[in-house]
Amino acid sequence: MRSILIASSSQSFAAALAEQLGDQFQVYSCQTGLEALSILRAVEPEFAVVDLCISGIDGIEVLKLAKDVGICPMTVAISGYITDYVTAAMEELQVCALIRLPCDVHCLAAKVFDVAAWKKQERTFEDRVREMLNTLNFKPKTAGYAVTQACICAYYKDPYQQLMNTLYPTVALQCDGTVAQVERSLRFAIESAWKRRNEQVWRMYFPAGKNGKIVKPTNAVFLSRIVECLQRSSTDQKEKHLAV
Repeated sequence: MRSILIASSSQSFAAALAEQLGDQFQVYSCQTGLEALSILRAVEPEFAVVDLCISGIDGIEVLKLAKDVGICPMTVAISGYITDYVTAAMEELQVCALIRLPCDVHCLAAKVFDVAAWKKQERTFEDRVREMLNTLNFKPKTAGYAVTQACICAYYKDPYQQLMNTLYPTVALQCDGTVAQVERSLRFAIESAWKRRNEQVWRMYFPAGKNGKIVKPTNAVFLSRIVECLQRSSTDQKEKHLAV
């Protein structure tokens, strides 16, 4: 059964919400920030409902401390006070939804179920990369496909890294090759897909120049544009589920 933490200073509110969620979740409840942090570390629940104004360590600090040790449940935050600071913190912590208190317990439970359903249907990052490459007519069976996918995944984690000094050596280790082989495989994969391209599809990712034509991207331009599109897609998906 999927697990969820309910961290609220109001015991009655937490109990009412737990009753709504109990049929589908293993519920862990607490009334203080320290208790919440302890449960997060011990149980690592898949989901959390966190009152940002919980007593002791506040909810924002709880989520930050948990994130620092790699614990990031899908979180619905609740708060009676929503400021620019709170909103910015929720975006930084990638909270799924921010709901103003007081709120109806049934509505809050419905939001939790919505977030759970979204996660169940969410594609993995690797799935999204493969779908994008297939859309651009990269052939999965070609030698450069795996290298291209690995380069995108590595570059997504740090878009500011240097290709020759950092990215290519990292991918070379993953793919059991050399830096030169990685650079060449990525370049040839782009060139092959470019020759098979659908012009309208490529325009979705690579804007045309002043002459109205798109130019075959270099390795650096290709990775930069693909990662930018993936980041924008992630942001759009998150915004669809962020409710204030």
